[in-house]
Formats: sequence, structure tokens, C-alpha cells
Amino acid sequence: MSRKACRTVEPGFVNSGRWPVTRSSQENTETETWKYEKPNYSKRSTSSNLCAFVPVALCLFKTMKIVIATTNQNKLRELKDLLQGLDVELLSLKDFSEHPAVVEDGESFAENALKKARAICAHSGLVTIADDSGLEVDALSGRPGIYSARYAGDNATDGENYTKLLDELQGIKSADRGARFCCVLAIVSPSGTEKVVAGEYRGVIIDEPRGHNGFGYDPVFLDPASGLTFAEMVPEQKNRISHRARALHELRKILPDFLGMVSQ
Repeated sequence: MSRKACRTVEPGFVNSGRWPVTRSSQENTETETWKYEKPNYSKRSTSSNLCAFVPVALCLFKTMKIVIATTNQNKLRELKDLLQGLDVELLSLKDFSEHPAVVEDGESFAENALKKARAICAHSGLVTIADDSGLEVDALSGRPGIYSARYAGDNATDGENYTKLLDELQGIKSADRGARFCCVLAIVSPSGTEKVVAGEYRGVIIDEPRGHNGFGYDPVFLDPASGLTFAEMVPEQKNRISHRARALHELRKILPDFLGMVSQ
């Protein structure tokens, strides 16, 4: 069958899910002839032959890579666990021989998360997720807040940080030791698309550390519902309720649309 001004279709295009269509043109005319051809399945050995009868979109498909912008292996492990099941390849800063050192000098978790995500996205050319999180204690007017990781000094250990916190809370009764863990996640694409989501979980700061799991302030943060500190919980239990789990729940809700915008 012939007709004038037929639109161009790439070789290998599948018509109505049946056979590929190839195109031939009669020289010096506007007429194009379209012919259905049954694919030769005996020549599947090379990718080029495969693409002759597989839809073009499938031949071009690649798993999207996403960078998690952290060197904190505890955070990385939690984020990867919580992002399981997504059809993406997750990378960390360890997958790059070098990367910019980002100074977290923002005035909020959101500012710091966005700053990290933008810098690593620009460096890697890949969609990047960055996290900033910390503990806010009611009796301390929200401290340690954005300084949680370095509350006792720039190179302080987790133990030194929560020991300083407990020292500042001495004499304050349990009813007034309310606190919340906060987590903000920023996702940035090379095209400049940005989204920010957040999650929090409220608890109480106890007098002495308990438990050996988790990290950060987990040994002194009590979940009233279970009676356990975050450090006494197994990872699966913590990952069901934590601030980071709640932020990632919000991220997963927007991620399909976000990645769709990025790929367009």
C-alpha cells in the first residue's frame, strides 16, 4: 500500500504490537512504500539484530542512577534499606574518586540538604539525594538542631555528643525532656528540578544511654510507644517509624513523577 507524505517511522518500530516495519522510498517521488516483515529470530546473537525486532524504547532503556550524597555509612545503609525495591541504581560518594567538600553552614536542615544535593548533582551530572537531620530538644530551645553531628566539637564522637546533651539536661524531669528527631531530604536533578521533603519522630531523652544499635543520639532517645530507645531496636523496627523513614515515605510518593520530569 502506498500513500503520499507518510510520516517517518524509525526502522524497527513495532506496529500495533505485531511485526517491525521497514521503509523504502521511490527515488524522486513523494511516495513511500511501507512493508511488514516478519523478524528473523535466528539472528538474535547480536544487540544490533535484537534491536531489529524489539521496540526502540526498550533498546534505549537504561536504569537510572541516583547519588546519595553522604559519606556517613550509617545514614547510607538506612537510606539504601529504605529505598529498596525502586528500579534505580543507587550510588554513594564512595563511588567517586573525588567530590567537592560541602560546608554545612545553612541555618536549617533544608538549607544544608539542598546545598549538598546541588553541589554533588553539579559534580556528578546525576540526580542526587541529600539528607540533613538532627535532634531538637524542647528544654534546650531546639538544640542541638543543625549542630547535632558536631555538638561537642567538630570531630566529636557520638558518645561525646550525647554525653554533652545529657549533662545539659541534668536536673530536668522526664516530663520536660521531650524531643524530636528531624530529617530533611532534598532531591536535585541536573536540569535544575528540586524537591524537599521532611519527616520527624517525637520521643523523650532518658538519663543514661541504652542499647548498642543505631548511631548518633539513638541510645538516649526513647520511643514512648515501645519503651525502647532507637539503639535498642533492631534496624527493621526502627526503619518502620523513624524520622528518616517518614521523610523517605514522602520522597517515594513524589519520586516517580520527579524522575518522569527528569527523563523528559
